[in-house]
Amino acid sequence: EVLHTIDVAYAMRTANLILSSRAVSPVWWKDDIPVVCFAEQVGNNIVIPVLNFGDDENVEITVNCAEVGIAGQHLKAWLVHPFEIGADEALQVPEEVGQKMHFRLAVPQGFAGLRLLVLGDTPLL
Repeated sequence: EVLHTIDVAYAMRTANLILSSRAVSPVWWKDDIPVVCFAEQVGNNIVIPVLNFGDDENVEITVNCAEVGIAGQHLKAWLVHPFEIGADEALQVPEEVGQKMHFRLAVPQGFAGLRLLVLGDTPLL
C-alpha cells in the first residue's frame, strides 16, 4: 500500500490548482457540507481530491465542465483509492453531460478515506 501511495503522489507532482470555486461542488466553506473537494489539472486530466468528514459515506460531487476546462464527451472517469492497492475503480461517466457532471461516490470518513476523482483520457497511473 505504501508503494501505491507513493506512485499516486508522484503522478500528482505536476498538479496545477484550478482557482475557481465554481469548478466543483460542494464548496466546503459556503455550502455547509462536510465534504472537501477542489480541482487540479494533471497533464490532460482533471483530478478532484475528495475528503469526507461527514457521517454518510455517500457523497455527491458536481463538476462544472467549462470551469475545469474539459468537454464532457469522450471522457473516462476513475476513482483512485490512494491508500489501497488494487481498489481503484472505473466509473461510468454520466450520459447526459451538459455543463455539469454529477457523480455519487462512496468516500469513507477522514483522511484515510481520501479518494481522487480522475476525469480525462488516461488513468492517473
